[in-house]
Amino acid sequence: MEKDPKEIFQKDIRQGLFVWAVLEAVCFWVLPFAGVYPYDEVANMLVPTVVMGPIGAVIVASCSSVMVVAEGIADPKKKQTQITVAQLISVVGFVALAFPLLLAGLRFAQAISETNWDELFINPPTEDTVLE
Repeated sequence: MEKDPKEIFQKDIRQGLFVWAVLEAVCFWVLPFAGVYPYDEVANMLVPTVVMGPIGAVIVASCSSVMVVAEGIADPKKKQTQITVAQLISVVGFVALAFPLLLAGLRFAQAISETNWDELFINPPTEDTVLE
């Protein structure tokens, strides 16, 4: 069965945009609403992630199409070179797609490192201090 590069591109861009949209929603709506970190701390990163996500989806989808086209190349060295280059470039696309998750992970790690764990275990918060 011959794969159509256009169909692969369309499928991969839809999937990439879906994954990016879910990550955006979780990192900029769900986690701040759940109190993991305040929205104000990540609000300035919303625009870069909105720009990078779709660009990353296009990069990944384009590289998938390039790899499908490369399957038809007769010369094994050229074929492997084209596939390898497409795979390396697609890593950039995946990083752009995952940028909201990377930001949330960094913010979460920062919150963990700033937490005084000894204090929490020695003097656990009471209902009154949690509500403050």
